Amino acid sequence: MVTAWLAHMRTGGMADWGVSAAALMQGRYDTVGLHMFAHGGLSHLLMNSLGLLEIGGLVTARLGSFPKGWVRLLAAFGLSGLSSMIFFLSFHQHGEIPMIGASGAIYGLVGLMLGIRLIEELEEVQLSKLPLALAWFVRDNILFLALLLVSGALAGLGGGIAWEAHLGGFLFGLCVGPWLLPPSSVEQTPLDA
Repeated sequence: MVTAWLAHMRTGGMADWGVSAAALMQGRYDTVGLHMFAHGGLSHLLMNSLGLLEIGGLVTARLGSFPKGWVRLLAAFGLSGLSSMIFFLSFHQHGEIPMIGASGAIYGLVGLMLGIRLIEELEEVQLSKLPLALAWFVRDNILFLALLLVSGALAGLGGGIAWEAHLGGFLFGLCVGPWLLPPSSVEQTPLDA
């Protein structure tokens, strides 16, 4: 992301990497992948880079060791970014304003972490207590979820922030991301000598 932004500093920005319904209708399908690496300015780039650094390590630790864990991280990031784009475009089917940035993909990684936590909590409860466990999970995370979704929606009302992309990435990470977890390791008994 940093390299792409630095390469475009002198060209007037990265808006041509942005994805929109109009860009796709013009046959600019390259924007489907490029939009996640484009940023509108230094503050946008710094915010997303810091967010990715913060959550990336946590997610990588949960997805397994190198190289498979990194492949899972890249898959989670890319698929969350694509899901955020689809969610954004579903609200702007005739839109011309391009969407750029990695925040939809980063929100997907946040959703993935919450999804992992939910799965871990549900594994520890009996089926009869499942509704109660779900209620506790929502209660424990309601403030975080509210801050995440409401702040994105309010910021989007002022223009410039695609709250739909944030929500789309988050929902993908929450619902689908845990499927990217490595298979649980089978315990092996040591061989007798």
